[in-house]
Order: sequence, then C-alpha cells, then structure tokens
Amino acid sequence: MAPKRMFMPLLAVVSALAIQAGAGERKVLSVGYDNNPGHPVDLACNYWKKLVEERSGGSLSLELYPSTQLGKALDVVEQCLAGDATSVLTNTGYYANLGVKGWDVTAAPFLFNSWDAFKILARSSWWAGNEKKLEEIGIKIISNNWEYGVRHLLCKTPVRKASDLDGVKIRVPADNSVEAWKSLGCSPTPMSLADAYMAMQQGTIDAIENPLTVLSDGSFNEVAKYLTLTAHKHDMTQFICGMAFFNSLTGEQREILLQTGREAAEYFNKLAAEVESQMLDKLQAGGVTVITLTDAEKLEFQKKSSDYFDRPGSIWPREMREAVLRIIAK
Repeated sequence: MAPKRMFMPLLAVVSALAIQAGAGERKVLSVGYDNNPGHPVDLACNYWKKLVEERSGGSLSLELYPSTQLGKALDVVEQCLAGDATSVLTNTGYYANLGVKGWDVTAAPFLFNSWDAFKILARSSWWAGNEKKLEEIGIKIISNNWEYGVRHLLCKTPVRKASDLDGVKIRVPADNSVEAWKSLGCSPTPMSLADAYMAMQQGTIDAIENPLTVLSDGSFNEVAKYLTLTAHKHDMTQFICGMAFFNSLTGEQREILLQTGREAAEYFNKLAAEVESQMLDKLQAGGVTVITLTDAEKLEFQKKSSDYFDRPGSIWPREMREAVLRIIAK
C-alpha cells in the first residue's frame, strides 16, 4: 500500500492535467465570405488561418468557406447572433440594420477621399461607441480595417454625367445603400453579390458598383461594358463573430484571434493594392470601355449625392455627415 503522503502530490498532478485539458479545448471558427478562391480576401483568410493555428498550438482553428459556401452574409450574421461558431465579412451597413443607427453613414457616396481618412474615423470615440453598442447586441468585430477596395461603377450604358444615372437599376450590397443611390437618381436593388451576375444577365439590374478586383473576379465585364471611375466609396470592411462564441474563448485565444486578425487585414491590404493596379488592364482586355471623369464631372456627382442629406426623410441627417467630416478633418 502506498504511503498516504504520496496521495496529495498525485492528486495535484491529476488536477493540473485536468485544468490544462480544459484550457486547451479546441475551438473552431467557420469563416465565410462571398469572394472566390484566389481572391485577395481568400488569400488573406488562408494567411489568417495559418497564423491562428500556429500561435494557438492548434487550440483555435479557422475553417474557410469562400464563394458564399457558408451562406449569404445576412444569414451568417443571424448564425453569429444565434451563438454559432461562425464569422463573416461585413460592413457598417449590416450593423445599422442590427440596430446601431447612423453607423452606416460611412456608406454615403463621396464621403471619404482616402483610406487614411477612414482610418481616422475608425480610431475615433464615435466609432468606439458604435462598437460598444454592437457588442451589446451580440456581435464582436474581430478583424477591422480590411481595405476592400475603392468602388467604381460598371454599367450597361455609358455614365459620364450624374444625370446619366437617372432610372438606372443598380445592385447594392445591403439595405443601407438604397437611399445613398436613390440620391443619385438610381433605382437600387439590394441583393447578394453571388446573385448579381445572373441578375444583370437577365436584365433585373443594369449596373453594379464594386472594387475593380471584385468586378474582374466576378467576370462582370461579360454582362456590362462601361466602367466609370467614380471612386465614390472607400469600402472598409470587417470580420465579425458572435459575442457568445468570442466569450467562450480563453483570454489567450481571444488575443490570438484579434492580433492575427489585424495582421491578416494588413496582409490583405497589401495584396489588394497590388492586384487592383492590374485589374483595369484586365477589364479593358475583356472589352470594357473605361470612362475617366473630369474634376468638374466629379463635383457634379458629389453635389447631387450631398443633396440627399437635406431631403425630408433622409436616414442620415446632414448634421451626421458634417460630424463625420469634422472627425476626419482633425
């Protein structure tokens, strides 16, 4: 019979092992996005997956679902809220739809003229307050500042003047973009990016606005032949997950997820800048006519877009736009 004095050390060892086993519980986060394999978003997510799994020693893992395989973004947001271990690429339009009103003013055309301006806003107390409201709803931003691209307009007919957009049926990514494009005279239709090619082919829509990389990657040059370089929006996007999943992680796992998310965003931004410079030539080779606006023509678009803020029923009062402009001017 073993001496009693050996019992306590043995119990301590067993307890320690049990604690380590609990702390090392493997967590898997399913990450969804619309973009196809090989797109900079997909490449950056693969880089993110590698970093997460290396630094967590396998206790935290990402499973990637490109090409909308995990579901449309709105559906995945609902999954996040339901407590599922899912993540999806979103923007402030989705957060406004969840109840953080006014955050989607960042979707207003011609509000930012550079990525640096958007980053100033993302570091502000205004932005932090909105993030806190989002977390109270049940959503956590885990990777910020994905410079998704400067958005331009691809249309079936030439667009050079603001009036050329009157009545044009345009695909928009979420409900928050509807009023912004109405201000420019369009007839906007919210739909998934995955549905846009067929919709344009069938005549449901006449135009799409997106970064050059997305327009090229989606072969939209096959169904629309006029690209106007409007640079109307600097589209900053984020990956989110549910607070329930985030809170289920250990402190170390949370920090790894957030830190590697920042690094993945930086990696994506570098890739996207390199790839975008090649896309214009590729689209032109695919039969697209490129229209470059003069300064006067750009001002016409900007003025028409700005007029929206003074309209009765505007979801974004002019004071909100002016507040954002004051922040980014500092």
